[in-house]
Amino acid sequence: MTLLLNPDTEEVIRPQLWQISVERYHEMIEAGSLTEDDRLELLEGYLVEKRPLIHPTPL
Repeated sequence: MTLLLNPDTEEVIRPQLWQISVERYHEMIEAGSLTEDDRLELLEGYLVEKRPLIHPTPL
């Protein structure tokens, strides 16, 4: 499993994973259970929380 590092706090983050089919993913979108605002994506059969958006630090 991939671990993420929060650059602001140096905290290790373990993303949440849920195994689902592509068909179920599309059913959830059609039913309104998943929307554009949800921070989730389907990667290789796993519904994964997207990483938080990190804004670049100005130089």
